[in-house]
Amino acid sequence: MPIGEYRVGLSSASKAIGYSEKWLRRVLSRSGTTAKALQGLGFSGQFLKVVRESNQGNSYSERTISLDEFNNGSLVSKFIDLQKSPINKTPTEATN
Repeated sequence: MPIGEYRVGLSSASKAIGYSEKWLRRVLSRSGTTAKALQGLGFSGQFLKVVRESNQGNSYSERTISLDEFNNGSLVSKFIDLQKSPINKTPTEATN
């Protein structure tokens, strides 16, 4: 990992785009439609494991993606929302 590179944890990235914290981890472990849609939008699925230390002094690891990958994930969230039927959306959701 280059010095000064900013990265996003998979669980934080999933929550930030409106899914459960394990969503991205599940999608990357499968080869289904969502994973293919992610790849089609430039999401490589490459991650780095980063070891950190908690406030209590315990070490733990987190899989992280680059900010570029995160931005692609945000695009995919919008793509998936577009696939949902407008009938299932409230008026506020339909305009976003």
